[in-house]
Amino acid sequence: MNKPIVKKKHYFQSASALLTLGVDNALFGVNALSLGLSTPVIVVLAFVITFAGVYFIQQKAEDPSGQSSLKAFVLAIIAAVPTSIAGSIFSVGILALAGLKK
Repeated sequence: MNKPIVKKKHYFQSASALLTLGVDNALFGVNALSLGLSTPVIVVLAFVITFAGVYFIQQKAEDPSGQSSLKAFVLAIIAAVPTSIAGSIFSVGILALAGLKK
């Protein structure tokens, strides 16, 4: 008998995880250059860009609207924390939930 191939679905899309880490690194790298003076603007910018991008990506992956909003909100909050998350446990968790390995 032929068994149907079932694609494993991860909580976050890979693109959502990479967008979150990319926005976080790009914006807070710029923030370091301004000696932290641009922090309020960068925090808002990181939240808005990440929320919109993740929501769009998750919608394209056919997630229900409520789930897409929740996922976008969680990743936007993480990206808006005014420090780089690239070397933290948060980045490992985000990448693991997206199914990405080392």
